[in-house]
Amino acid sequence: MYRAARAIIEYEAPPEVFDLTYEYLIGVAQGDAQDVALKLRALELIRKVEAKRITPGTVKAVDTAAALALGRAVAMAKRRVELVRGGSAGPLRMAGRRTSGK
Repeated sequence: MYRAARAIIEYEAPPEVFDLTYEYLIGVAQGDAQDVALKLRALELIRKVEAKRITPGTVKAVDTAAALALGRAVAMAKRRVELVRGGSAGPLRMAGRRTSGK
């Protein structure tokens, strides 16, 4: 039975089978009538299960220059909106366009 439990714990198994196996191992570890060597094996597998449940998160690289450029663009857009809503915008130049001085 230990080998079957180990195979389920160490390899992918459906969640309900995995949970049932985990509960079985807890019962073996806590059972008074169980052999000490079997209890230790059960505790070893339980530890593997708990170690799998605690996995570190994934780290994602951030492009700092792109993030700063995007932040600046958003801040400038917000400022333009504030100026237009406040009525003090005056002649706003669009980026990339030149206004004629006529």
